[in-house]
Amino acid sequence: MTIYKFLTVNLYTRTKTVDGRVYYVFMAIYHNWRSHDIVRNYFNNFPLYYSKYLTYKDWYKVQGLHKGVYLSK
Repeated sequence: MTIYKFLTVNLYTRTKTVDGRVYYVFMAIYHNWRSHDIVRNYFNNFPLYYSKYLTYKDWYKVQGLHKGVYLSK
């Protein structure tokens, strides 16, 4: 099973040629809560490192705000 199917996201690819070298970019785009929950559970079990981890933690907190987890009266 490919990762984008596991995460239930759409996968977009782009190629760019610079000075004769080809660069590939892969973007996973998700738009529903089911995908968000899968991504959150995945990265909680298999954490990222360094600045990507800090970025993930910010994203995680924002997702909690959208769900009302971190909101108080």
